[in-house]
Amino acid sequence: MAPDPTRIRARLHPPGDATTNTDRWRKERHEPAPTVSGDLPEGATVDYHGIEDRDLIVRELGRLTPRERTMVVLRYYADLPEQAVADELGVSVGTVKSTCSRALASMRAHHSLEGGQR
Repeated sequence: MAPDPTRIRARLHPPGDATTNTDRWRKERHEPAPTVSGDLPEGATVDYHGIEDRDLIVRELGRLTPRERTMVVLRYYADLPEQAVADELGVSVGTVKSTCSRALASMRAHHSLEGGQR
């Protein structure tokens, strides 16, 4: 049985979610971020790996099958427990566990084959 895309979309993006965030954003007072002149203190570092990591994850998710991608996104991005993912997709908990495990292993293997190490 194929998962119902509207149920999955509703789970990831509850009704009113975008509007609520937009309204909150508009109400907040936005001031420009302070600028720092001069050098950083000794020992201070800036970590730009977050953006690279996000891009890598999106690319690796795109290499998965639709079924694997759906399970990984529901399990780890939407942070649903295995039982909820299984119920949502109409599969057993064991299927969710094994599919997610294989998908993550595939993502790791592909990344290491490309020489991506940090």
